[in-house]
Amino acid sequence: MLELQNEMKAQKKGIKQFLPSAELADKYNLQKIKGIYYVQGFIKTNRDFKPEQIKTIGGYCGRPAGDIRTVQVPLKSFYVFLEQKGITYFQIAEKVSIDRNK
Repeated sequence: MLELQNEMKAQKKGIKQFLPSAELADKYNLQKIKGIYYVQGFIKTNRDFKPEQIKTIGGYCGRPAGDIRTVQVPLKSFYVFLEQKGITYFQIAEKVSIDRNK
């Protein structure tokens, strides 16, 4: 969050107009789909969570595995996403790397 805020401040732009640097996009595995950057990860939810609220902000929600789901949210909606009811935990997805030397 701090790195995101620092880049927005340096660009003098709010989250809706902000474009992440290549370094930030790579570090946090931000995916660019049809010109829109997405944050991907996992959420833990409680009974107050409604999947439709993610769709309303332009995101996508995977099927539940207990109280865990995958989620993909436009970067421009990230702060709104973090305020959604029923989400008790968010973990950003990390890149998968394969060590072919093993």
